[in-house]
Amino acid sequence: MNYRTGITELLVHYRDGFDRRDEEVTRALEGFFGTILSRYRENDRPQSLVRIADDPEGAADRLARIVFSLSRAAASGAPDAKALAGIRACILEFVQRGVPVEAQMLWSPKKHWMVGSESAVDIAELAALQTLISIESAVRSAYRPGMAFVIDLEDIEFQFMEGENPDVVDAQETYMAGLERLLKALGLDDLFTLRRMSGRARNAEELKRWRQQMVENHRALEAYWHESEGHPASSWETLDSFKEIRRLGWKGTIPQHMRRYYLDRLTIDVPDAERVDMVVRNLAGILLHYQAGLLRGSGEFDPVKLSFVRSADGAPAELLHGRVDIRFAPRRLCSRVSAAGPWATKGFVCDPGNGVQVSFRGWRELAAAGYRFAEGWLTIAGPEGDAPVRADFMRANQE
Repeated sequence: MNYRTGITELLVHYRDGFDRRDEEVTRALEGFFGTILSRYRENDRPQSLVRIADDPEGAADRLARIVFSLSRAAASGAPDAKALAGIRACILEFVQRGVPVEAQMLWSPKKHWMVGSESAVDIAELAALQTLISIESAVRSAYRPGMAFVIDLEDIEFQFMEGENPDVVDAQETYMAGLERLLKALGLDDLFTLRRMSGRARNAEELKRWRQQMVENHRALEAYWHESEGHPASSWETLDSFKEIRRLGWKGTIPQHMRRYYLDRLTIDVPDAERVDMVVRNLAGILLHYQAGLLRGSGEFDPVKLSFVRSADGAPAELLHGRVDIRFAPRRLCSRVSAAGPWATKGFVCDPGNGVQVSFRGWRELAAAGYRFAEGWLTIAGPEGDAPVRADFMRANQE
């Protein structure tokens, strides 16, 4: 069926006889995603009316508190003065010039560990984009230019971590192209700049150097990881392998609680040695970001850095300047995935007995529980094209 909302038209279709739920699911999705589906490209902030705030310092203070109020940390109490100052400093650069406050996000290039049709964008990504729209709206209520988002898709980093086999490469292309289509169909490409890390290289030679740099980073970080495990933490900074990673630009010692943080995030069943190697490969990509200056947003001023994944335990304070950790979906909706990004989550619909609802679960939880789904798709048709979004329906036990 079709359902008209704002600038978009929705079409939901299920297979395996579930098409009887199409209308009901469409109404539920329109209600849950009303904020993002009804946002017009020609929103109420025309550039001709933008002007520099009368009190940039005061405006930056207000905006920093607004952004912090929407963060994970806000649930723990009053703002940390140092964290707030870092956010404010980034915001002030943009407010002084009367331009949208830029926020940069690192984003996975695919659904974690998924290939084939499961690698498609689903309603978890739609929920994540709606969360960002809500943050922009809150900022725009106090500062007319609002925000602009720069999303960097970590394609080369994930190829280095997961491999460059055809299935992984195809899954990345399915996901990244799907996200691009989704933003265009929603009319959000005025608000979001979507970039592939590989596309940020000036030429093929620079891209080749980045790949070689990750190999060198991996070799040094791996040597340090294993050598340090055989020594007391108090001596780690004296190790030759530590001096090498510091020469490459690594900050800090990778303490045990940081290692555990990264290892615990790997929700796949592989031998311990393979898990460590994947973590080290991830760290090699993180180091490349600093070596190649890839964390500067559009490049003019340091952006606010938003993340759906909380910062690593033990991360150096200097690397957290201007960083804001947020949840991609409300904690009240599904606390079990409140610490994950949409790419590590399956978004779907279900009917627990009181009507159709949107829900999110981690891939490993779904596999362990043996849940079954009817494949379904939400097509969002906008003025500049349409976008398919996977919206599977969780089957009841008897279905």
